[in-house]
Amino acid sequence: MPSRLPSQRERRRYLLCRTVPAWAEPEPREVFHAICEAVTTLWGDTGAAAIAPAVLDCGRGYVVVRCRRGTETQMSAALATVSRAGEGRLALRQVLTSGTLHSIRRRMQEPNGTSSDTPVVVDGRAFTARRSAGQKVDLIAEEKKSPELLFFTEDDGVVR
Repeated sequence: MPSRLPSQRERRRYLLCRTVPAWAEPEPREVFHAICEAVTTLWGDTGAAAIAPAVLDCGRGYVVVRCRRGTETQMSAALATVSRAGEGRLALRQVLTSGTLHSIRRRMQEPNGTSSDTPVVVDGRAFTARRSAGQKVDLIAEEKKSPELLFFTEDDGVVR
């Protein structure tokens, strides 16, 4: 089957979403099911068919979602209602809407290498400190059995 000319192809929009928490690495299939459920719950089956959501990329800290042109506002509203993917909690925050994947991938690259992982020991427990853009520091416990919230501040590049 011959491919269509660019003028005959269906127009699409790509949405770049940041995952919260940033260290979560969910399965793309779980993210797709969560987004489809959110779109169907909010807009119904007819609206979901008109939006035609798809997950194109699910990398470290980002998810790239595709929808039809003209439905990006409906899609972004549905993305705001996602609260979990699979068994883990996950929120999606829209960063950028674009007509090309090139601009999405360019925006995904972190400027100046602002993300780094550093091993940290607090009260005899091992953590990995993941620094993100800005002043945010996520502590990820090495043992997965007892998750707990820890709040730290960053002063002069030292995690306390």
